[in-house]
Amino acid sequence: MVHKKLAAAFFLLSAPVVWAQFGEADMTKLAASRLDTIAKSLKLSPEQVNRIKPLLESKYTEMGAVKEKALGAGQGDTSKPAADARNMKQEAVESLKAISARYDKQIKALLNPDQAKKYKSVTKAWKDDLSLNIPKP
Repeated sequence: MVHKKLAAAFFLLSAPVVWAQFGEADMTKLAASRLDTIAKSLKLSPEQVNRIKPLLESKYTEMGAVKEKALGAGQGDTSKPAADARNMKQEAVESLKAISARYDKQIKALLNPDQAKKYKSVTKAWKDDLSLNIPKP
């Protein structure tokens, strides 16, 4: 019985930490981490870094808003059927893919062909960005 209460208390205390992961500040930090990774991997010029930085910040801020909305909609609302919840989740994932594709197209336009090829392989490791999971920096 005590273990159940402890587990419940831990869950309730840790939930805000998880939700904070999609806040604008956290998503901006994630964008900075992603920028650092591609700047080193692709050997970006300072001009490329300056042009890509706002794109990544916008991309991750938009993605964070979609994730927060999708996950927030599923919290505490048991009146919606499971099919509606699955549809909402699927719509959110599709929205994340669209946001990512839109910004990746703009970023690739700023890269030379070799960098664009490397960008594609580097970003494959970021598959969690397109899910409703917490992305890994």
